[in-house]
Amino acid sequence: MITISPIASLLVNSKTVIAVMMGGTLGASARWGLLEILPQIGSWPWQIFLVNVTGSAILGGVIALWSNTSYTAVFLGCTSGFCSAFTTFSAFSVDLAQFIRDDNFSTGISYLIASCIAGLSVFLVAKRGLSNFGVSR
Repeated sequence: MITISPIASLLVNSKTVIAVMMGGTLGASARWGLLEILPQIGSWPWQIFLVNVTGSAILGGVIALWSNTSYTAVFLGCTSGFCSAFTTFSAFSVDLAQFIRDDNFSTGISYLIASCIAGLSVFLVAKRGLSNFGVSR
């Protein structure tokens, strides 16, 4: 007989799975739409950078607003669903690998540093800026 811990049963239920699936669908669709309308300028991957930085800000805001609530499905749908599908670590990694392969180290390093600093900065600003507006239990 398989037993599920009380914590796991709270986190994994049909509402949560559906919320994460819906969030993922919306996040991937939003990313695709933005990448279609954002122009390619030069060799620096601005589109992926903007999507990932925007996703970091959204994640910070969602955590500030809903992390201390009982709305687990909404929280996980927005974070694990939308933000995970909206941002794209795989494209970021491929871009870095291509810069290294092409001996374009300065572009790769600038992309790596800018992405990390900008992503973390907007996450913290959004989280701190919205922390007073969080949804109560």
